[in-house]
Amino acid sequence: GVTTLMIRNLPIEMLQNDLVRELERCELLQACDFLYMPSSFGTRRGKGYAFVNFNSPQAAEIFFNTWHKSRRFGMTSNVTLNVSAAVVQGREANVARWDSAKMRRVKNSNYRPYIPGVAGVPELPPAFVP
Repeated sequence: GVTTLMIRNLPIEMLQNDLVRELERCELLQACDFLYMPSSFGTRRGKGYAFVNFNSPQAAEIFFNTWHKSRRFGMTSNVTLNVSAAVVQGREANVARWDSAKMRRVKNSNYRPYIPGVAGVPELPPAFVP
C-alpha cells in the first residue's frame, strides 16, 4: 500500500518545523518516519511541497482524509492543500533519495530531512525561541 504522500500548495513562507509541529498537533507525528520539505537555500523559503512517509498505509490514509483539500498554516486564499501518492514510496527509498552526506552537513533542521531514529536527527526539532 501507499505510505509516502506528497503535499502540494504549502505556503512558501512556512518552515519544515511548522509542518512537523502541525503533524504533532494532529497526533500523526508518531506515525511519521520520514518528512522532507525542499527549500531554497538562497531565499530560505519552501518550494511549496513536501514528502511525508508513514509507518502504515492506514496512517497515510488518515492523513490523506484529513489534510487533502484542507487549509492549514494560515492559508486564506481559495487554494487548498493537494495530497497525493508520491512517486518514491517507503522510508528506505526516501532516505536514499534525500538523506545525502551533503544534506547531513546542513545544521538547520528546517533544511534537511526529518528522520526519527537516525543518528544526528533530533526526535523533535527544538521550538523557536526569539
